[in-house]
Amino acid sequence: MSNTSPRRKVLLYNPQAVFFTMPLALLAIGSELDPALYEVIIVDGRLDPDPEKTLRSHIDEAVCLGVTVLTGAPISDALRISRAAKRARADLPVVWGGWHPSMFASECLLEPSVDVTVRGQGEETFVEIVARLVRSQSLLGCAGCTVRLADGSIHENPPRPLAPVDRFRAQIPRKPVHRGHHLLADLKKERSTAVLCEILLRHEARCGEQHRQGTHVRQYTHNAM
Repeated sequence: MSNTSPRRKVLLYNPQAVFFTMPLALLAIGSELDPALYEVIIVDGRLDPDPEKTLRSHIDEAVCLGVTVLTGAPISDALRISRAAKRARADLPVVWGGWHPSMFASECLLEPSVDVTVRGQGEETFVEIVARLVRSQSLLGCAGCTVRLADGSIHENPPRPLAPVDRFRAQIPRKPVHRGHHLLADLKKERSTAVLCEILLRHEARCGEQHRQGTHVRQYTHNAM
């Protein structure tokens, strides 16, 4: 992609929930995308007064919509937004990640509005998914995700090995969150202990899944903190 080419939009959505914390999981995922190539837009359903309208304003130019999904009440809003996105643009790839899809990757794909699920650690997997979508390439063989194929069948790709946390870029917003909580991936080039702690917690919680898939857990170095 040339220096004069426009950045491709990637939409990320944080569903409505009964708690209010920074969407650290989406910040971690969005931070792994090259800011020279992608404009990452995070919409938080807990704070945005009309998240559907916000997403529709960007949806025509988006590579995909990524949704982080916790088991429980957030699933309802994740479904609502995913279905709304498909009504607005039927060919938009919708990718679910987080705790629930990590445990129920194939089951989530029984929902017609969900095209891809990410299992376990999502940073590297999501970067590869986005790159393949931009190049109009198949997701067959993309480690760490499960996909619904054109014939409607569900295909589980091989697991992705667990990566050490200090391989990832940990970044935080450049300025305070604005009304509507539209966090653009215009992020600082500095490490954030809070983000890293969140990533550590998520990775440790998913070690059981990685162990089930035969993947060894790697150590986190002190440099990650």
